[in-house]
Amino acid sequence: MFGPNDDILKQKIVAILDEYIMSQKQAAEMLNMDTTNVTRLVKDKRINPLYVFNKESPRTICLFYRKDVESYHEVLNAYRKLRKKFKHD
Repeated sequence: MFGPNDDILKQKIVAILDEYIMSQKQAAEMLNMDTTNVTRLVKDKRINPLYVFNKESPRTICLFYRKDVESYHEVLNAYRKLRKKFKHD
């Protein structure tokens, strides 16, 4: 697909994808949770993966649209703040 001299093109594609896509590990780090909990979020349909590697395997790897993870992060933080508020009351 790419020739040996296409490193600049590959780097540009990766940079563009990195702007819009997050790996499962990156999503877990942003949401402050374990990667196994991110797969549970996918099963509960709280976050929809953009692409899933190895769909038939029990060990799938998901790619997420960055905006989806950021918006869920805001919702999750709101729930966490409410939980802390009710614990202190």
